[in-house]
Amino acid sequence: SIPSSIKPKSQHVASSSTTKHYHCYLLRSLDPDHPLKTYIGFTTHPQRRIRQHNGILKAGGARRTKRSGRPWTFVCIVAGFQDKIT
Repeated sequence: SIPSSIKPKSQHVASSSTTKHYHCYLLRSLDPDHPLKTYIGFTTHPQRRIRQHNGILKAGGARRTKRSGRPWTFVCIVAGFQDKIT
């Protein structure tokens, strides 16, 4: 679940069961050998996605986050995009 402090502030929020919202996120490496390494991506499920990047889930994870940089942590999540293009 996304903390309420970073959820979009809007008058109308559609139910997650009827509308899929995209989230744009910034990751930062916690690896002391790569302290400045970052990655930007998007997803409909941030908690699943961070687990993919960190190798906890086998399927998924971007090629750029597989070799060096693990573990990763979220720096920022921007929620509420209606599609991939917005």
